[in-house]
Amino acid sequence: MIAETRIQYALDHFIAEKYFDAEAEEYLLKEMRDSGKSELKIKITRDNLCIEDFDSRGKCNFVRPDKNIGMKKSVDHLIFRKIEDQWELHLIEMKSSIGDRKWIEIKQKFRASYLNAKAIAVFVGITIDKVILYTTYEKADITGRPSGTTDLKSYAPKLGEKLINIKKEWDTGIVELNFGHYEAFQHTKIKMTRSDDQTTLLGEYTI
Repeated sequence: MIAETRIQYALDHFIAEKYFDAEAEEYLLKEMRDSGKSELKIKITRDNLCIEDFDSRGKCNFVRPDKNIGMKKSVDHLIFRKIEDQWELHLIEMKSSIGDRKWIEIKQKFRASYLNAKAIAVFVGITIDKVILYTTYEKADITGRPSGTTDLKSYAPKLGEKLINIKKEWDTGIVELNFGHYEAFQHTKIKMTRSDDQTTLLGEYTI
């Protein structure tokens, strides 16, 4: 159990009640939208702070609302995990199927959630030393060329931006996010399987 005075003080005085879930060694993370239901059982071997349904929680309200920038977007779940004197940030997005367009949207969610998580970490009194991104999925078809498009110019990077090979990102597990400069992050794919009644994607993972 986390016992640091600074962290506990922040949880008791700075952070809204029930913003973090009760600490546990195992969480059942869910995505229950009609467009696709998923359940991921996460096992954690160290002290941790978990925010389930992060996309439905309050976050920084001073960011730009432009949809094309995606600063209002969010991953589904967030976990801080402590290993010795260092803290890891785990950002988890749950999908049923992923294509080129969806992957670009997911990357926007990772970027916005990472920045929000850094703000939360300041309030809680921890320093993020390592970041790992996760995407759960059943099917993925990332080609580097949006399906059905003939106008590749519309998908070219804006002037001054880097051309990213999104298929290579997906295949290699190294994702680059744009903060005005590019930072590389470790990405883990979690393949899910259908439940017997075919209604829900199921998976397990240990961090």
